[in-house]
Amino acid sequence: NHSFEAIHRYISCFKRTLLCYRKGLKMEEISHALGKSKRLIKQYLEIIEEYKTKGYVLGKQLGSGLNLGTSIYFYNK
Repeated sequence: NHSFEAIHRYISCFKRTLLCYRKGLKMEEISHALGKSKRLIKQYLEIIEEYKTKGYVLGKQLGSGLNLGTSIYFYNK
């Protein structure tokens, strides 16, 4: 079982990874910037790439500010 706090941390880290990815940072840079393992960041980047190739946009609310709410929006272009 995962607590609400743990789930919030996972989603927040995923969103920060997505933001760094959109800024052009490489896996190693994202890992260092977020203080997370390369393995975890690699998993998040694989998820991002998988949905990108399917034509989905991740993080609808990630415009100019970083909203660390508990939801991630997936929507088709």
